[in-house]
Amino acid sequence: MARTGALTKPSTSPAAIALRTRLADLTIWLLISAPILINVFVDKRGRPAVDIIGTFVALVLIGLRHRWPTATAIAGLVGVIVATAAASRPTVMLPLAVVLLFNAAVRSDRRRSYILWAAGLAAFVTCVVILAHRNFFGPELLAGLAWPTLAVAAGDAVRSRREALAVALQRAERAERTREAEARRRVAEERLHIARELHDVIAHRIAVVNVQAGVAAHLMRSRPDQAEAALAVVRSSAGLVLDELAGMLGVLRADEDSAAPVDPTPTLAEIPALIDSFASAGLAVTYESSGETRPVTSSTALAVYRTVQEALTNAHKHGDGYARVRIANNPHEIHVTVTNRSNARPSDDSGFGLIGMRERINAAGGILTTATSDDGTYTLEAMFPLPVTARQES
Repeated sequence: MARTGALTKPSTSPAAIALRTRLADLTIWLLISAPILINVFVDKRGRPAVDIIGTFVALVLIGLRHRWPTATAIAGLVGVIVATAAASRPTVMLPLAVVLLFNAAVRSDRRRSYILWAAGLAAFVTCVVILAHRNFFGPELLAGLAWPTLAVAAGDAVRSRREALAVALQRAERAERTREAEARRRVAEERLHIARELHDVIAHRIAVVNVQAGVAAHLMRSRPDQAEAALAVVRSSAGLVLDELAGMLGVLRADEDSAAPVDPTPTLAEIPALIDSFASAGLAVTYESSGETRPVTSSTALAVYRTVQEALTNAHKHGDGYARVRIANNPHEIHVTVTNRSNARPSDDSGFGLIGMRERINAAGGILTTATSDDGTYTLEAMFPLPVTARQES
């Protein structure tokens, strides 16, 4: 047989809630009615009919207090005056009025609670007048002022506590939804970042493989020696792609605490080697560099490197086999210009490579502009501002 825990969560079904509510009502009725009923059977004097009728009225009002809290409170205050005047002594209606005032204060706003408090004071003072006769200023008056005040104050405190808990719960739920939305946004940004890195790192290698494979197929019979050289380039580029994919996947699979190797960020000094890789793939590249090289941030160096890489990849895919790269190291900025002839380039900048390039350049504080002249020359210009320290050193 399955064991149950020592603590179980109360059921939240409507039937269970209704049952607990009725049991609570019955308990309250017994607590305020039992002493009065016992006194009726013990003391034969007095007017027991008033007490018996009062207990039934109390049962009805306690049962209706959840649906009509204000109405039952007013009915209880009227009933306490009537019962006190009829019996000439305290009856079950006195504790009932206190309970109904507390219930109404819990379920009403503060303004209505103050109105009920004033009505309770009036009703209880009236009962004191009925019972005290000439000795009006005594302990009975103090009790008549204290009980409705305590009932309304306790009810208002409970209501304020519940409202504070409800607000705190709403804030927690809102914070949870905001946290989930922020997590989804970060995941989307990370996916875009990974896609951009994959495109930047692998796209030009795959382009080289595609071009050289076509060259090898074309020269396989007529010039087997050149076809063999093209296949060597294909093999080398494919190996680099596999190595780069393995490194990137290793970083993605690694835990936060693991010491997985991470490739260093490309620097400006590696741009000549990048251009040589395109030259070995069959793209004739003219490279010019002017000005004194100054220290830049890693994000700027990576943005410059990826810009040249993406521009040459597009020139290799869409151009006529020739491209020109110029990097001007000015005192306040680095100016990168890549030009090539092409008749197949699309008229807009909607490609994913250009979108990622523009975002990367903007993240580094730079500006990207592209233009196509009438003779089909495509020009890509990117400006990267130097950090303040580098400007001061110059």
